[in-house]
Amino acid sequence: MKMGLSTGTNGLSLTAGNKLYFCNNIIAWGKQNLREFPWRWEQDSYKVLVSEILLVQTFARKVVPVYEKIISTYPGFSSLALAKPDDIKEIILPLGLLYRANLLVEIASSVVEKFNGRLPNNKKKLQEIRGIGDYISSAVQCFAFNEPVPIVDANVIRVLSRFFGLEWPVKTAMQKSTVYSIARDLIPIDNAQFYNYALLDFGALVCKHYNPLCNECIIVGLCCFGNN
Repeated sequence: MKMGLSTGTNGLSLTAGNKLYFCNNIIAWGKQNLREFPWRWEQDSYKVLVSEILLVQTFARKVVPVYEKIISTYPGFSSLALAKPDDIKEIILPLGLLYRANLLVEIASSVVEKFNGRLPNNKKKLQEIRGIGDYISSAVQCFAFNEPVPIVDANVIRVLSRFFGLEWPVKTAMQKSTVYSIARDLIPIDNAQFYNYALLDFGALVCKHYNPLCNECIIVGLCCFGNN
């Protein structure tokens, strides 16, 4: 068994010491390095949702002007539901992935029709809306409603897999289930928002896909990848 993991009656789990080490150091790193974006610390679920749709496969810094334009032009689900997809496409043209224009209008229309213009704080109901999957529903719950749920994207999967010595890239359902189990076990109940932001930024800036900055890594001391 790789460093940091232990097998108990419920299968794969984390040792208390390594859990604290990982969480405390990621939070400490975040206090010094967390990036600032206009959608961060927003309690408005509309703004959180719009940002998450725009961030799909897109560098965050490029999203900023597009996000601000959409929010200023369409300040809520009601106005976005009435928008013409072609008008949205014109705004998001610099980002590519223009299918997101139709998706934003469709999601807004569904929220207005099914939920009176307000996103529910319920994962199952969120995922009933076309275009909202596991990641975005978790992001809405955590960032808009302050729920202690993990946010697991490609960056987070990479960080957790490297640190705990899991096979990576993740290719099977069993591997994915293991990573998600670890992610859920790590969430600090009282500081989930900050921890998730810090972990996302850490994966983007330090534990990068190519050329990770192991020499600058705050968790390299117990990292399986960094100590190979």
